[in-house]
Amino acid sequence: MTDERAWWEPLTRISVDDPEQEAPSYRPRNHVRVQLPYTGIWITAFRSRTEGVCGVFLTGKKSKLPPVLDALNDEREQILAELPGGSGERSQLNLTRLGFVSYARLGDFDTDDECRAWLAQQLNHFVNAFRPRLRAMAK
Repeated sequence: MTDERAWWEPLTRISVDDPEQEAPSYRPRNHVRVQLPYTGIWITAFRSRTEGVCGVFLTGKKSKLPPVLDALNDEREQILAELPGGSGERSQLNLTRLGFVSYARLGDFDTDDECRAWLAQQLNHFVNAFRPRLRAMAK
């Protein structure tokens, strides 16, 4: 197992509030992905040592993401209220649509375990905010 994969492995075993949510899966290039109930849309947790940040954001396939973001942005204030403090905006796909993201500086954590615990908490909040909405949109 590579060092990178080993770093993410504890996050592939987390449980979230929604019992139907699959666990995150490790993806090469330093991130995990949480698949959502809308084909082509997922949540990504990442860590960039070169940039000194980690975070969680909603993303997906270029062909699927724009209409999903349009619909979610109709509820933007309510969604941001459900996400943890520090969640905010991210331009998605170089478009004018605002996305949803939560970042932290790696220097804010004393240990890797603290960083992973923060990422796990963010993933849970993002699943709680987006899974029910995307499940309804997928029907």
